[in-house]
Formats: sequence, structure tokens, C-alpha cells
Amino acid sequence: MLDVYRLLAGRAGTPDALELAQELTDWHDTMVRHERVQTALGTVCVSDDCPHAEARDLWRRALSILGPAAEELKFLRGSAGGAQVAASGGAR
Repeated sequence: MLDVYRLLAGRAGTPDALELAQELTDWHDTMVRHERVQTALGTVCVSDDCPHAEARDLWRRALSILGPAAEELKFLRGSAGGAQVAASGGAR
């Protein structure tokens, strides 16, 4: 399976990008498990401790570190509410 996080980090070629790629890979696995549980239970997460909350910070960092290439991270963006984050000045 292609790891888009590592691919984009490799293109950026910075230590920050490589560190972010590992964090995104770990988050992705957690997020998939979280969404499966939420779907199975028919519930919606409202906790600040859920992976959606972490996604918002990771999305902001991806925008900052990867620039326009971060737009390729559709799962992260969607999980973070990326359009709102970008529109509210989350990109630095």
C-alpha cells in the first residue's frame, strides 16, 4: 500500500516533514479504528480526546510544513474539517 504521508514528506525532504509523516501514519491507523467503532455503535464523537481533535492540529501542521501539497491529504483534511481550518487562517 502506498503511504502518501511518507511520499509527501519525502518530496518536502525536511526533518519536520519526515516527523510529521510518522505522526500522520500513527494517527491514520487510530482514526480508522475510531471511525469503525463509531459507525458500529451508531454514535458521534464529541470528545476533545478523539482523533478528530488531533486531526485539526495535524492538518494545520501539514499545511505549514507541506504547503499546497497538503491538499492531497483528503482523509486528514476531511477528518479535521480542513476547509474551515484553512479558511480560518490555520495555514501559516
